[in-house]
Amino acid sequence: MFKDGQDSNGDKVYYNEGDKIFKSGYAVVDDGNGGSIWELISIYNDTSSATGSEIRFYNKITTQWRVSKTTNWGTGTIDFGVKNYIFIFRDNKNAENDEHVVLDFLHTSATQYMSFDSCVIPTQTCTDSDGGINYYVKGEVNDTNQNGIDECLLSNGWGYTSIESCSGDNCYVHEYYCQEDSTMNAVINICSNGCYDGACLESNNTQINKTCLDLVAQVKNPTSFENNGVKYDLNWNSSYSGNWRDGESYSEYDAGWTLSYNDGDNYKYGYLDKSTLVFDNPDFNAIDVMDDFTQYEVCQVHTYGSSDWNQDYRVYVCNWNVFDKGVSVDRYSYENREIVWASDNVILRMSYGTGQYLTDEQLSQIIEKGTVNFLNALINNRGRYLGWENFNIDWPFDIQIFDALVYCPSDIPEDTCSPYWECVTEPAICPEYGTQQQTCRDASCGNEDITSIISCNPGICSGCLVPKWLDSKSFADNKCIPYGFRFENQIGFGNETVTNQENAILSVAQATNDGEINLSISPNGVATLHVGGWGNQIYTFSKGDKVEIDVSAWGGDAISASLFVNDVVYNAEDYGKSYIDVSFEITYNGRTIKTANSYCEIDGNIKVQKPSVPGQEWPKCQNNYECESNVCSGGECIPISQYIKEGSRLKGFFFNLLCNIAYPINEDKRAQCVANFLGA
Repeated sequence: MFKDGQDSNGDKVYYNEGDKIFKSGYAVVDDGNGGSIWELISIYNDTSSATGSEIRFYNKITTQWRVSKTTNWGTGTIDFGVKNYIFIFRDNKNAENDEHVVLDFLHTSATQYMSFDSCVIPTQTCTDSDGGINYYVKGEVNDTNQNGIDECLLSNGWGYTSIESCSGDNCYVHEYYCQEDSTMNAVINICSNGCYDGACLESNNTQINKTCLDLVAQVKNPTSFENNGVKYDLNWNSSYSGNWRDGESYSEYDAGWTLSYNDGDNYKYGYLDKSTLVFDNPDFNAIDVMDDFTQYEVCQVHTYGSSDWNQDYRVYVCNWNVFDKGVSVDRYSYENREIVWASDNVILRMSYGTGQYLTDEQLSQIIEKGTVNFLNALINNRGRYLGWENFNIDWPFDIQIFDALVYCPSDIPEDTCSPYWECVTEPAICPEYGTQQQTCRDASCGNEDITSIISCNPGICSGCLVPKWLDSKSFADNKCIPYGFRFENQIGFGNETVTNQENAILSVAQATNDGEINLSISPNGVATLHVGGWGNQIYTFSKGDKVEIDVSAWGGDAISASLFVNDVVYNAEDYGKSYIDVSFEITYNGRTIKTANSYCEIDGNIKVQKPSVPGQEWPKCQNNYECESNVCSGGECIPISQYIKEGSRLKGFFFNLLCNIAYPINEDKRAQCVANFLGA
């Protein structure tokens, strides 16, 4: 407490008469965090040493001590929080019980001392909303200095993590309560039936089930775990927040684990991914959007039940590779499944993949079955119905579904129709163009056909095999082109300056929904634009302006960017519909594709067409497709386009004119006409 109400730094203090703190007296000290109360416990004066004298302060609320010795005769420094003080030691040897100290801020002048006398400690109070130590009711404790709210804790063996809910042997509650001296304390207690929202569950009931919080917490804060003797090693996790197409906001949490395990005599590898999509509105029925997750997948409805449950629960089981036999060229077999259901305001998805190396006997059985199916498809390529083996879920992944349904039961109705799929791949053999169409038709519930185009490698090619796209690293991912076929062959990449232009109309409402863009438009047609990814620049413009954009903060290969403002429109009736119409131009160092005019030779190889260079002997040829001009006459590649474009040589001009008269519409015949004359 400073006289005049503040120190030289302007810190606010309370005025109090006197300038001394006596033993058993209290001081209200500015500690940089609102102040604290300290009792001067002892003053020891060592008259034989400059550094032997000592003072001791004690905080009865936080039970902290502050002890400091003098650094010179009668003076020293002591800290309270982030504030440091000089203490001045006073003791009249001729008078008893007059020992006292005076505190002074290090930043104050020599005449500004902190002076204390007869400060009053405020009455210590403590309240507990659940009435004391009550593990089964969530409570909040507030005392004079601090507060605490009961919470669930998950133990990892060496510490605890706060969590929304938990269950099992490592599930605890952090229970706060008031002590007899009206100060807060806490105890950690195990919750044998699980913990939910800061309170232990009295029994394994549905209080936690109807919220899915235990499963959401497992995915939101994932760790490696072991279940039924199988160890799941955490591989990745992520989270995302957004808005559904109907405007409902949600948070999505995803996590993935890898595992390896023994299944009988087989050693298998696998992965497990879990996704929980939680809509922020607790009254939202997630079952209403289930079609968004299943309408483009080949799925069936499976029922799971247990004698411990009051009812059965249904989930969608989807197969990602119904057309794929699931066997790779290196004798490795694999399968994938996705399981989807809804519970209150939560969409749950679990996907897994598992595989194993095949023995000779297993491989032989698969080849035999595949061969029979292939031969039948060649005879009559009819669709085949998908049976239970296309949707079965093997151990240990079925255990994960059972466990998840315990904590998050499915809302899929009992009368939900389960599709019965008939699927076909056409054509049965991969054609020369390298794609097949796969179609699945529901014969039970009337769902729309699911059609997809898959890439395949032609089994037979009467021509040349070429990569389907440039820089393809995929093995055997080609298409077949016929002999003599001319095409622009992509042969590599290059780097050069590229300029792109694009027109855009942006409304105030669209900018607001985006979140990264701030757009405002004044009634007089002046627009102000700020884009998060463009640095901290704010651009103001009107119709007809050209705005140069600062690209220095963009990084990458950007060179320059500009906006030409076609229009700025202010809508007084609906401000959100106010908009700007701009033309955006950006110049950057980009990657370009290098091409060469090529053709498929009779030997199955791709060759570059022969160019006719002015002033040099024309290349020899036998077929039109060998020439870049696409005209071979008299055994030479004729540069017909040069004659047609230049028209400077009399002979070429004459024949060009003559052929134009003969073939005024057909360009190909006209070019061949000129070539015939020139080659004659």
